Amino acid sequence: MNLVKPSVEIVCTWGSEDLIAALTDVLYHGCSIKDALSRVDDKLVERRILNFLKRGHWSVFEFAGVSFLVVCSRVCSHQLVRHRVASYWQESQRRVKISGYIIPKGLDHRFIEYVHKNYLQLIDEGVKIEDARYLSVNASATRIWVQMNLREVAFNFLPLRECIKAQAEIRYIAYELHRQLTNIFPTIMKHTGPRCIVEGYCREGVVNTEECRGRARSEAYSLFD
Repeated sequence: MNLVKPSVEIVCTWGSEDLIAALTDVLYHGCSIKDALSRVDDKLVERRILNFLKRGHWSVFEFAGVSFLVVCSRVCSHQLVRHRVASYWQESQRRVKISGYIIPKGLDHRFIEYVHKNYLQLIDEGVKIEDARYLSVNASATRIWVQMNLREVAFNFLPLRECIKAQAEIRYIAYELHRQLTNIFPTIMKHTGPRCIVEGYCREGVVNTEECRGRARSEAYSLFD
């Protein structure tokens, strides 16, 4: 039995912060896209994106996005696909043998080893993979290709899944995605994170939110890194 670590890999992105900032001049001042982009610098990007956020102009962030590959457990993937403003393509358990499992550190996995052994035995005896998977457990590792626009990522997925109330594995996935996106959309990523950052307060009434965020992150990484 192979124990696997959850991971995120960005496949590609589209749009950019420069383009989002430049299109203000295109739409409101009649500039060409080329001329508008030539005027854009980091200060203008910061000012315009912050202005969009303050005014609630969320739709501009739908014109950029990210496509990324996630390796996680079925526990995590079932939560991930609940974010409906996204596209998903997931590894098939009908066609692909289960080979790896993702479990939190410290959790006894002897039962999973027993299940996996019997799962492979059924296949060796001629049972179809799609039928043998009835013995599988939610710890089974899966690959899932996800595509989200930047509004969904930055202001729905990350705020919900970086919160300490989120399950630890999907929290880990959110942190890793946030870390990688910081290099691509640095201004927008500065203004997102768990709900307490985006909304300015904690819905659970936590007073020391900074300490709570630190605890949430350290817990997720200690269990899955």
